[in-house]
Amino acid sequence: MVSDAFDLLSKYAAGCLFIERNQYEFKTLAGYYNQSREQFFKTMEKYLRGFIQRGQVRQVADVALTTALIVELLTWWTMDRKYIPYTENDISDQMAKAVCLDNLIAAYDEEKITFKRGTDNQLVIKEYMSENKKPYRAKVREKGRSIEIQEGGKPLFAGDFERYIEVYLPQSYDQELVVTSTDGDIDMTEIDQKLESLSIDSTEGTVRLGDVEATAVKLSTTRGTLDFDHLQARRIHLETTEGTVRGDEADGNIRYTTTHGDFDVKTIRGSGKFTVNNEGTLQVDFAEITGDVWLYNKNDKVRLSIPKELSFYFEAATKNGSISTSFDKELKAGEQSLAGTIGDKAEVTIRVETRNGDIDVIQ
Repeated sequence: MVSDAFDLLSKYAAGCLFIERNQYEFKTLAGYYNQSREQFFKTMEKYLRGFIQRGQVRQVADVALTTALIVELLTWWTMDRKYIPYTENDISDQMAKAVCLDNLIAAYDEEKITFKRGTDNQLVIKEYMSENKKPYRAKVREKGRSIEIQEGGKPLFAGDFERYIEVYLPQSYDQELVVTSTDGDIDMTEIDQKLESLSIDSTEGTVRLGDVEATAVKLSTTRGTLDFDHLQARRIHLETTEGTVRGDEADGNIRYTTTHGDFDVKTIRGSGKFTVNNEGTLQVDFAEITGDVWLYNKNDKVRLSIPKELSFYFEAATKNGSISTSFDKELKAGEQSLAGTIGDKAEVTIRVETRNGDIDVIQ
């Protein structure tokens, strides 16, 4: 009996540590737990799959995070940490009631920012905080047709202080949206309007996007994750230092740059330049190519998939790696290179380079 009790206590302790390390997911679950049990269980199943995909499956197994245990842990954790209830502040009254926006800027450090589609053409900004004082509320600045939302202050000892923000975009908003965050997560999975431009800069947080359409998109992170369902823009700029880029679809001219990051987008339509300046996974899968493509990975491998019907001029070169293609016989081999035209007439040019990594191209 004592052994069983100790084992259960160990699982609870390990479970709480696991939750602390995945606060974004469990804060979201906490909200659903008090509002909609059906949505809670659906979301929990989704997050558990994510934990497994991110290599945390051993942790999940070790702490026995069954449905019942998660419910109990979540209740205990949220009560202990005082994440629920939050005090809601509608700070929209800091703005003029009839706002004509050309530019919206949101700048925060550690807070999660969620963007939602509004029910009308009014910009609505809501803050939720565990300790509600006026100095802690966001500051809203208007300048012409531009609005900047900036985080408020925090307690001197802010260990248990929590805050998150919801921004409801006007239904007709189609201009520039700029978001910056240091450690906080940014969630835009619930908006679907077409924008003139979208720019997001994050240091360590997770940026989650759903279906985004804009003239130009720029997403950058130092050590965080850029995660999207579908990006569609004439110009797509993705930049990381040690972060991860992953997505389902991207349409447009892509410029990807990283030092040590990983890139994995399932389907790309368009063109682009992909650069890994040190090492990192570079797997690029084109369903359609509409312009020139250049890939460079200094110290790691490149895997490229291109459409079968495409006619193109191809060059590949490496200093210390190997080169493999599904059309080797049609290429002229150099000392550490391959080159040649595939098809009747070259519509685009594809170049792949590494210094110390292998190259694998499949058509």
